[in-house]
Amino acid sequence: MKFTRITVHPDVCAGKPCIRDLRFPVSRLLGLLAARQTPEEILQTYPYLEAADIDEALRYAASLAEDETIDADVERRMADAYRRQPDNAEPEVIDAEAWTPKRAASRRHRRRRSSTGSS
Repeated sequence: MKFTRITVHPDVCAGKPCIRDLRFPVSRLLGLLAARQTPEEILQTYPYLEAADIDEALRYAASLAEDETIDADVERRMADAYRRQPDNAEPEVIDAEAWTPKRAASRRHRRRRSSTGSS
């Protein structure tokens, strides 16, 4: 698939994919959409963007996600950890390389202790 509105130059935005050489990274646009801004709100805030830019950024992200794979065991453990958390819980730290529930809990415990001022 060819993307005519996505440009990549090593000297622009640290080589990140951008919208039409505008120094507007695709990741920023996707972040705005992920933050539940509507395309209309984005186009109003950034008048130099066009609706076709948003469409192509989504197609670009979909093509990247299509190539991603995740180990089935890691995926299962991540889903299990997510289901065990109450709705208001802080997300559990999951390291795909060396994940265990005990290690994630100990990280969270260390973080809480350091924020309360005790050692």
